[in-house]
Amino acid sequence: MNKNLSLQKLDELSETPPGEFTKDDRDHLISELKVDVSKGLNSSRVEELRQQYGRNYIEPRPPPMYLTLLFAAFQDTTIIMLLIAMVVQGVFAFTIEKTVSSYIEVGAILATILLVTNVAAFMDWRKAQRFYELNNKVSEIQVSVLRDGQRHSISMWDIVVGDVVFVAVGDMPCADGILVECADIKIDESSLTGESDFVPKNLKSPVIFSGTSVMEGSGKMVVVGVGQHSRSGKIRVLIHNIISLQKLSVHI
Repeated sequence: MNKNLSLQKLDELSETPPGEFTKDDRDHLISELKVDVSKGLNSSRVEELRQQYGRNYIEPRPPPMYLTLLFAAFQDTTIIMLLIAMVVQGVFAFTIEKTVSSYIEVGAILATILLVTNVAAFMDWRKAQRFYELNNKVSEIQVSVLRDGQRHSISMWDIVVGDVVFVAVGDMPCADGILVECADIKIDESSLTGESDFVPKNLKSPVIFSGTSVMEGSGKMVVVGVGQHSRSGKIRVLIHNIISLQKLSVHI
């Protein structure tokens, strides 16, 4: 099976307008992925599917370096005013006054600037490090899947395209999926669309996106998009690219 064509087909399925998804679409999806929705994936195929469609993981942006935060601290208005004062005082001290006390004043201003900026940078660096560590721990969510005819609880990072995932009230799907069974499911898609109204899902409108929340009902879905190929993954990659371009433009 051609990898690019397969990813393209999965993207097209996930973009099917509400109410237009047919039983033939669902049967075709299940047939292509070779998955039995009553038994789930065979464990022997998990690595094959992970290699073909990618991992359900996006490398998080590393926390900012200390020097970056230190440079940012020097952009503070108060610090800039202190730098100007130091330069003015330095000019007077070394060209006109030429006294020990005037040199000490320049040194005191410089010491104050270095102390304030380094303390601010260190505090921000520690916060960034703690947030990065906490985010990695919180992201380790357990997901209920059907494999080899048995229900298992696995890490969200181990989900692959073709997995049959159980969804219920309170869940935040970690991958894009197509419902194959459902009972009065309503989804909060405000994180993606900004709309506060819950969106009903059924077998004609079966697409569930990662990053949303299950507010009502329960069911099972077949995973069709993971990692950077999922809806939330594409958004994260887009944001990362925009930030990278902004940083590049600043350096240029």
